[in-house]
Amino acid sequence: MQLLEVHVNLLRIAIAPYLPTPHPKSSTGCFSKVIQASWLGVFVTIVKAGPHKGYKAVIKNVLPGQMTSSKPRLEIQFLHLGPSSPFKVVIVDYDDVVESM
Repeated sequence: MQLLEVHVNLLRIAIAPYLPTPHPKSSTGCFSKVIQASWLGVFVTIVKAGPHKGYKAVIKNVLPGQMTSSKPRLEIQFLHLGPSSPFKVVIVDYDDVVESM
């Protein structure tokens, strides 16, 4: 380890760039914990036709190894305040959502 002395006014904040990588699977066929953690907190919009289409949500949990065509299922929490169930949490297929800003 090397110690460098630098004046505080010469420092600049740098953010590491995001480099998407393929989603590797572990030997058990389940997504690794690192991949699960990278999806947590991502904002999504539901695109599947149904009562929740167009709603915005945030991913709260990833449930890998499910018996569905898209494999992982996502536990999402809606961002809207509904009168009967505020910030409702539902489980959807990975293919039912798209990432939103």
